[in-house]
Amino acid sequence: MPREIDDALRAQIVDELPEVAEIADPTLRRGVVEAWALALARSSWRSIRDMPPSGNPGSMVLTRGDQTDHIRGVTRLAMRMGDEMAASNPDMVVNHDIVVAGGLCCSTVSGGTDAFTRRSPCCGSKPCSRSARAASEVSMPTTLGTGRS
Repeated sequence: MPREIDDALRAQIVDELPEVAEIADPTLRRGVVEAWALALARSSWRSIRDMPPSGNPGSMVLTRGDQTDHIRGVTRLAMRMGDEMAASNPDMVVNHDIVVAGGLCCSTVSGGTDAFTRRSPCCGSKPCSRSARAASEVSMPTTLGTGRS
């Protein structure tokens, strides 16, 4: 049964992923939080910190930390890559907000919360991609980093 999405869950996500504050656009910032809230509400996980620290379940698992360490690392790397692309390609428009949102949502759109679920609550068997569908329900830009949506 899906968990209720409330302000406490949203605050928890902001606490777990402080890079959300890097997103200047309030609509996009809310969209990132809502994508994670939907993904968590529809999974067996109570928080992002409860998930194993891995990009893919059972693959290259970090020896310490949790899923927030993976997501935050991906986001910080994406931010540095965006800065480097902008510096070395002055004619390229790199939308910092979109780069940060993309990094923070890397595990929601790839089925991250469900990928770590041992049993899928929707069908009771192997994991499915409910979190990817949840992320698609939130109005998010479709082209990362180009300034176009």
